[in-house]
Amino acid sequence: MPATRLTLISLEAREVPAAGVWSTETFDQSNQIPSNWSNQGPAFQIVSQAGVTGNALSTNATSRDTSVLWQNQAYSADTSARVQLLATTLVPMQLIVRGQNLGTNQASYYGVQITRGLQIELFKMVNGTRTTLASLTSKSYTSGIWIEVTLNPRGANLGVQIKRLDNNQFLDATGTWQSYETTALTGVDSSISNGGRVGLIRAARYAGRVDLDNFSTFEPIANLPSPTPPPSGVPQTFDAVPLNSIPSYWSSWGSDGTSGFGAAPARVGTSTQVLNSTGSSARTARVWDASAPFTDATATATILLDSLIPMQVFVRGSNLNSATPSYYAVEVTRGLNIALVKVQNGQTQVLETFSTSSYVSGIWADVSLTAQGTNLQVRIRRNDTGQWLSRDGTWLNSPTSLMDLRDTSLQGAGFAGLARVARYSGTVSIDRMTIRDASWDDLTPPNVNLSLSPNSLPLSGIVTFAAQVSDPSGIDRVEFLVDGELVFRDREAPYQFSFDTRNLTNGRHTFTVRVWDRLANMGE
Repeated sequence: MPATRLTLISLEAREVPAAGVWSTETFDQSNQIPSNWSNQGPAFQIVSQAGVTGNALSTNATSRDTSVLWQNQAYSADTSARVQLLATTLVPMQLIVRGQNLGTNQASYYGVQITRGLQIELFKMVNGTRTTLASLTSKSYTSGIWIEVTLNPRGANLGVQIKRLDNNQFLDATGTWQSYETTALTGVDSSISNGGRVGLIRAARYAGRVDLDNFSTFEPIANLPSPTPPPSGVPQTFDAVPLNSIPSYWSSWGSDGTSGFGAAPARVGTSTQVLNSTGSSARTARVWDASAPFTDATATATILLDSLIPMQVFVRGSNLNSATPSYYAVEVTRGLNIALVKVQNGQTQVLETFSTSSYVSGIWADVSLTAQGTNLQVRIRRNDTGQWLSRDGTWLNSPTSLMDLRDTSLQGAGFAGLARVARYSGTVSIDRMTIRDASWDDLTPPNVNLSLSPNSLPLSGIVTFAAQVSDPSGIDRVEFLVDGELVFRDREAPYQFSFDTRNLTNGRHTFTVRVWDRLANMGE
C-alpha cells in the first residue's frame, strides 16, 4: 500500500481585547414598556408582532412631539448601544449613549440620528446644545427595510455602524453598501467623558410612526469578539484637492527635495482626480497623514496596478522626513507581486513575499496593512470583482488575509501613509486612502487541532481527518488540502473529511486544514 506521512504544524495562540453582548431587550415578554426604563414625552408603546422577531417598540406622535426613552441603569463610558430600526419614515430617530440629565432641557449625550434614505448624523448634545460631528447619505436610496444601528464610544473616539438586515450588508464611509463589516461614521470628541444612560429619542420634525426592535448594550471585556471597531478616519479621496497638491493635513518628503505626489486628473476609474506619484528611477518619496499618530492602525490604499514602480502602504512611520525612516509596509507592483517589509533607520528587511501565478495588471486594488501589537496582517482586494487574494493564490469572494506574522521591532506610535521606492521611472496612481485605529480589531486566527482515524503511520486505505476548531467570533468555513490542492470544503460542524490514500503515490505527502473565522482570520 502507499506509504503516506502526515505533517502537523502547531500555531501559537494570540489574544486581543474585545467586546461582547451582555444585555438585550427584545420587547417580547410583555405588552408594556419594561419597568427598568424611563420615558419623557409621548409614550413609546409595544406593538404585537410588528418587530424583526416578535413585538416591536413603537412611537407614534405629531410633528411637534419629542419623546425620550432610556434605561435607568447607568453604564460605563465605553458602553455601546445597538437597536434595530424599520427605515420607512422621515421621523428622526436617535440612538444615544453617555446620557446625562435626560428628559430636561440641559441634557448631554452622544447620538446617531437616522431617517430613511438613508440620512445618518453623528452628533453631541451638551447641556441642551447640539453640534454635528459627522454626517452621511447612502448613495443608493434605502427605505422600507430593517437596519441595525450601532453607536460605539471608546474614550474620545466615536464610531457608527449601519447594517441592513435583508442582505447583511454594511454601509461604508463613502455611503456604499459592502459585504464586509465596516464603519459608516466616525468622530473624535472629548466633551462628554463620563458614563451615563443609553436610550432612544424621537426628535420633533414629522408626524408618524417608527418601529424598533432588539435594543442591546455592549461593554469591552476580555476574550470575546468586538461588535465593531471604531475607526479613526474616513476614506481620503482627492477630487477636491488642488492639482499637484496633497491634502492640507498631510506631510511629504522626497529624496530630491520634492515628494512627487500630487492630485491629478484620473486616467481610469470613476473618480475625477487621483493622487499620482511621478518621478525618475532615482526618486524615493513619501506622503503621510500627519494629523495623528497611531500605535495600532490599519492603512488601506486603492492603487492602480499598472506599474513596476514599488508602491508601499505603511504604518507606524517615524523619521519620515529623512533618509532614515522606520515603518512597516506592504509593497506592491503589477504582476501581482507583494512584499511585507520592515524599514528600520532606512534599512529595509523583507519579512514575507508573495506572487500570483496568473499575471494581474491594469486593475484597481485595495492594499491593506494592519499593525496591532506585534501582529501584522496584509489583505488585498481587487475592485473589479470584489474578490480577496488568498494564500494559495486564488481569489475568493469572502474576505481573507494574505499574510499574517509577528514582529517586535517597531512597537511605538507612528504615522501612516504611502511611499514610492526608487527603482523605475513613471507614474503610480492612488484613488483613495483610509487610515483607522485598529486597537479593537480581532486578528487572532481560529484554534485548530487535527486528528485522524485510524491513528497510525504510515497511512493506508480510507483515512478520516477531523478538525477540532474554535473561535470566539464563530467559524465561517474549514478547508482540507492535499499537497496544496483543495479537496474538500466544510461549512458545518463536525468538520471532517474521508480520503482514500490509494489515490496517492507512495512517499511523503502533506495534508493541510485551513480554518476561517467570521472576521476573515485564517489559521492552519
